[in-house]
Amino acid sequence: MVRRAGRRRWPALAVALFLMASCSQGMTLTEYFDELSGIRDRLDAAGEKVQAEADEAIQEATDEAAQLEVFRELLSKSVDAARVTVSELEDLDPPDAVAQAHEEFVAAYESMIAAMEAGVEASQDATTIDEAFQELFSDDAAEAGKRLDTACQDLQKVADDNEVDVDLRCDQTGGEGGEGGQAPAS
Repeated sequence: MVRRAGRRRWPALAVALFLMASCSQGMTLTEYFDELSGIRDRLDAAGEKVQAEADEAIQEATDEAAQLEVFRELLSKSVDAARVTVSELEDLDPPDAVAQAHEEFVAAYESMIAAMEAGVEASQDATTIDEAFQELFSDDAAEAGKRLDTACQDLQKVADDNEVDVDLRCDQTGGEGGEGGQAPAS
């Protein structure tokens, strides 16, 4: 019986393909949560920078109208930072164990951005900072913040259940006691 050299390659090729497929299955849970923490850290840094710029500009503002303009600029920059965060979240390839929680987190973040945008738009008619705050922190914004907190807590639970050492700081994502529109990505 004569064996062909090509037949011996099939088992080796099958093993190689299997190994390649198992190596390219996306992120591990630890890698996912590390990336998520990095996104949060970048959002926090951007928020601190915007806040520092706003604090300085408010000090230089000569009247409430000028302060209101600084406030509106701060809101716009906050929305921009949140959009960057959502874009980074959408770029992640979450493992199956966290995929559903990740999708809800992204959707909740998008709801928060929509509420922020509506607040920014509504605050355009405000004549005082207090009026602008009232427009920004509407019932819709509160609901979006609660949804974002819940989604963050769901991600934290996945991490905890799988013994991934991460603190997503869900208490700072935008709901009650949170930071308004400065939600995590982490």
